[in-house]
Amino acid sequence: MAANLAGGAVAPVGAPRCERVRERLNDSGPALDVIVPTRNRADRLAECVDSILATGYRHVRVIVVDNDPSGPETADLVAGRTDWASRVEYVWEECAGSSLARNRGIEHATAEIVA
Repeated sequence: MAANLAGGAVAPVGAPRCERVRERLNDSGPALDVIVPTRNRADRLAECVDSILATGYRHVRVIVVDNDPSGPETADLVAGRTDWASRVEYVWEECAGSSLARNRGIEHATAEIVA
């Protein structure tokens, strides 16, 4: 099947519009930082981060904000996931509170869009 190379996209000519748009965004879309505040939930964090990265968007970065943790589990998880190395940043917030965690994440955000 021939590919439509206009604008750098690599979606097949007959591909649905959503696939063509996805390819265009992956080529030149805006940077996106997703802030994930968490507290003592390392067991559930991996699934959350994996699902964000599974979108396939190449310009996404996840900022995990560990909010007043009682142990090193979240830091260990992020450090131990080599497949996250370039796309996930660990940030520690010493005071409890989801707003504080989100604000700490914003301090580390550098993308055009922050979610």
